[in-house]
Parts: sequence; structure tokens; C-alpha cells
Amino acid sequence: PLTHTQGPDIDITRSLAVVGLACRFPGADSSGELFRALMQGKENITFKSLEQLDAWGVPEELSRNSNYVPASALLEGVYNFDASVFGLSKMEAALTDPQHRLLLMGAWEASEKSGYFGIEPSRGTSYYCGITMPTYFPNMLAGMVTAG
Repeated sequence: PLTHTQGPDIDITRSLAVVGLACRFPGADSSGELFRALMQGKENITFKSLEQLDAWGVPEELSRNSNYVPASALLEGVYNFDASVFGLSKMEAALTDPQHRLLLMGAWEASEKSGYFGIEPSRGTSYYCGITMPTYFPNMLAGMVTAG
């Protein structure tokens, strides 16, 4: 568990204010939940059984390999996306990478938490966000080609 909570000295001439934050981590759907998990030394990585790996379609030559680690870091709420809020059709939402959907929901949540939601941002306002390499759509297309 973490024990040090003292922050660094602040240079007031280069200040930055984070007024809205949203994040998703395995086992933590908010920054507060993540902080609690870190302070408690909680492990949010889950390990899957061979039966679960088989059900997921992991090839046996991979899942039975002695070097394979059956660990996963799953996010909850991936399917709680309301496409209409973002002006997307159900088809567009289905084709949108789940991590992009989470990014949209997170941006919305951070905007609401900031207290400036719906207000035209000033010139000094910035949004920072990130996701990993998008593989959902290419994998979906590859599955369609394989399925014929």
C-alpha cells in the first residue's frame, strides 16, 4: 500500500487547475476508487481459468503454453453507452470502438464535474484525454472476412 501522500511544491507561476476528471481503470470507475485501491494495495488484475479462456475463444496452443499468463484487466460499464447522447445511431455506436465509447462518456463526465458543462470554454481551456491503439474495427472486419 502507498503511504506517502505529500505532494510536490507548487510553482504558482506555472499553475494548472484540473477542474474535471474522469477515468476508468480495472476495478475502479473513478479517481477516488483508484486512489482507494492503490492505498489498500488492492490487485485489480483478474486471472482466468482454462474454461474461461476456452469460452472466450483463446486458442488452446496459446492458453496451454507455459509462457502464457491468463491475466486480464477488464473495465466495467463498457456497454452502458447511450449513443443518442452523442448523436450516434445504434449502427454507428456498434461500429465504434468500445474504448472510444468510454472516452466519449469520460469526456462528458469530466465536463459535468468541472462545473463548466455547456459553457463556452475560454481560450485557456484544454481537454486532455487518451486511449490505446484502436484494434476493435480492424478485428471486427477480419472476423467478417473469416466468417465469409
